[in-house]
Amino acid sequence: MAPAEHFAAPPGWEWWILAYFFFGGLSGGSYAIGTLLRLVGTAADQRAARIAFIASFLALLPCPIFLIADLGQPLRFINMLFDASSGGLAFKPWSPMSLGSWALLGFGLFSFVSFLGAVAESGWHAADPIARILRGTVGAVWNVIGTGLGFFVCGYTGVLLAVSNQPVWSDGWPLGGMFLASALSGSAALILLLAHWRRGVDAGTELRLATADRNFVMLEAILIVKKP
Repeated sequence: MAPAEHFAAPPGWEWWILAYFFFGGLSGGSYAIGTLLRLVGTAADQRAARIAFIASFLALLPCPIFLIADLGQPLRFINMLFDASSGGLAFKPWSPMSLGSWALLGFGLFSFVSFLGAVAESGWHAADPIARILRGTVGAVWNVIGTGLGFFVCGYTGVLLAVSNQPVWSDGWPLGGMFLASALSGSAALILLLAHWRRGVDAGTELRLATADRNFVMLEAILIVKKP
């Protein structure tokens, strides 16, 4: 069988999209690490979990700005969510752009609520009702769903590149996993940095985060090597 030929024009991405990849990866990865610390971590790990949820939301804030700036016309982003002709939602599961927009919106909701719970636990009592709701089973389910959406935000752009007909990236099946591993390793490093800066995180927690960071970097390297 003859190799596939590439006919698509270059995507024309500016640095806005590269910044979206970076900050979106940090946001989704930080949320996932916060969930792991919250669900299977020790009591001493909970401070780092709060840092992770706060970092997740703050890293997510510029992402819609980058996407809208790349579109050139802000109203185009609204058209990706709402159908002006029918007045309903413009959800198109067959469209990667539509799926990505709705996943970002959904993850933003989960990240924001978890951010409020984290800052409440850190001493901002105005959000105490949110923190109470997120305790126990409800909080665990919330975090798991939010992590799934965060993983989608981290990895779907890599999958899009892998299934495109652009030279170099086409047919690179590990690319989505590489994006996800990169997001997790960068997020672990970010949380470690913030934990060291805050000087209140348990030494055992820092050791576990450092170990996780090394493992994520190793996974990323393996996926890079597997890239055809």
